[in-house]
Amino acid sequence: MNTLYAIEDVVPHRQDMCLLERITQWDQDTLEAELVVPESGLFVENGEVPAWVGIEYMAQAIAAWAGCRARAAGKPVLVDPKGSDYARYQNATVITPNRSEMQEVVGPWSSEEELRTKAHALRARLHECCDATVRAAHLMLTATKYLNDGDREAAVALLPVIRAEIEKARP
Repeated sequence: MNTLYAIEDVVPHRQDMCLLERITQWDQDTLEAELVVPESGLFVENGEVPAWVGIEYMAQAIAAWAGCRARAAGKPVLVDPKGSDYARYQNATVITPNRSEMQEVVGPWSSEEELRTKAHALRARLHECCDATVRAAHLMLTATKYLNDGDREAAVALLPVIRAEIEKARP
């Protein structure tokens, strides 16, 4: 039987955006998960969940399945952090905060070098071991900026570079 990982260890969403409750089983081809739809849930409208939300359920199940396979193979799993308490992510392979999430934790910065210094200090506090984590985080920030500026092509062009940095971050 495969290890049943906690959702937060394999799905990059956090807090109210993580819609899955737990993984009940998975193998190399499938994953089964449970979810609970709270009455005041994010997507609940008039006591019902619109059918299109099913696409998000499927997407999160696919992310969980890919995360389980990656964990089992010893490959990195990205975590999209929320809030200022990063201690819960200390076992994450790669943490990918956007600019505002990073600023919430380390404060503002005015240069890439200052960001790198702050990211190194954060990583040291979390016992991270991989230098590439800093570069991957910066690249994710850059890709996010491109997307926010409407430059999808530039953001997509960064994906292979980000992936290479994540591969370097493998323990």
